[in-house]
Amino acid sequence: MKVLFVSKANADGKPGVVVGNQMASLRKYGDMEIIYFPITGKGISTYIKHIFKLKKFLEANPCDIVHANYSFCGFTASLAGAKPLVVSLMGSDTKTTGWLKMATRYFLHNRWTTTIVKSASMAEDLQPKRSVDIIPNGVDIDLFASVTLEEAKQFAQFNPAKKHIVFVGDPTRYSKNGDLAKEVVQQISHLPIELHIIQNRPHSEIIRYMIASDVILMTSRYEGSPNVIKEAMACNKPIVSTNVGDVALLLENVTGCYVCDQDAQILSEALIKALHFAENQGATKGVEKLQALGIDAASTARKISLIYRNLAP
Repeated sequence: MKVLFVSKANADGKPGVVVGNQMASLRKYGDMEIIYFPITGKGISTYIKHIFKLKKFLEANPCDIVHANYSFCGFTASLAGAKPLVVSLMGSDTKTTGWLKMATRYFLHNRWTTTIVKSASMAEDLQPKRSVDIIPNGVDIDLFASVTLEEAKQFAQFNPAKKHIVFVGDPTRYSKNGDLAKEVVQQISHLPIELHIIQNRPHSEIIRYMIASDVILMTSRYEGSPNVIKEAMACNKPIVSTNVGDVALLLENVTGCYVCDQDAQILSEALIKALHFAENQGATKGVEKLQALGIDAASTARKISLIYRNLAP
């Protein structure tokens, strides 16, 4: 089976981490050929320009399935005549309003063959009249297990006299609410702690910072099924997170992990508990929970592969 992935590309022409990881897991566990069509440039006009380019690409490279990621790429692929078309929506896609939300719902109901969302809350946001598949992005547990704590600490060069809290993402993005993360840490600044904001780094480096950390902190205003939480679980790290997307489900009954309201005082109290857990207990059972939920990369690849096989001509 030959599958074409379509997504917005980074400056180097490669897919972002989430899409790239899913492509890799499908190659590894799905036993199929995956090729990539990048959408490059900025602004809505970029997606319009790529309609014809994608149409020409498909004529020259026939595929069994086209899988577009994010709503705008789904619009482009649909207007280029891609069929059968699977579209994966991410958290931000369902938080839109006005014409964009109307367009997303129209394409979901009338143009896309199958739509994948990452959590039940995303489906509720869309209120679709037809069924959608809920498949969170999987985590390649083996990738995290391949990096030792010693290797990670050597790379990160964190001050050994302090406890280290890692925040992954662009703190200036409204959805990530970086100001809240800083406020939470500031409230317990009397403790020997340090906040590290990790952004615009290769995924291999992000993994090492996470493994070297004591606690992972996420203060998002909204998410779908946040990869940073699942990756923190793959590191067996204590986690403090706001209650967004499917985080409560992911971290339910995982000792050392705390899901809180978007309140600096409550989050700072949870952070103290998580730091205490890190010092006295060390590892959580995050990996065990990922496997129980079937959110490891192999399980997710099998679920997506089944969708492809049911749609392929």
